[in-house]
Amino acid sequence: PAAGVASGGAALGDAVHLRGTPAAWSAKDVEELCAQYGFVKEVLPLGESGAGGFRVGFHTQEAAEKMVSALHCLHLPTAAGQFLCERIPASREAAVVGGSAAVGGGNATGG
Repeated sequence: PAAGVASGGAALGDAVHLRGTPAAWSAKDVEELCAQYGFVKEVLPLGESGAGGFRVGFHTQEAAEKMVSALHCLHLPTAAGQFLCERIPASREAAVVGGSAAVGGGNATGG
């Protein structure tokens, strides 16, 4: 699909889902990983304590795309199975995610 457009034709927003992350990863660990791709707006655990992965919100779509491009082939040995890094359609970004409060906004990396 074209940049900024999901395979279903929906516009992509500035958020990314990370699934299959190691159980030991915290929201702060995820923020540190993601900060190199752009300014992180928020990191939200999906499920209890991030057991379902994380939703990462960036300040720009470009930063989200840069992260997905860099991490799409990352292989991590996790009990959760395959690590997935994918853009979220803008229409799904407003969905409520379970877990604790967001972490983010503390890095100064530009994107």
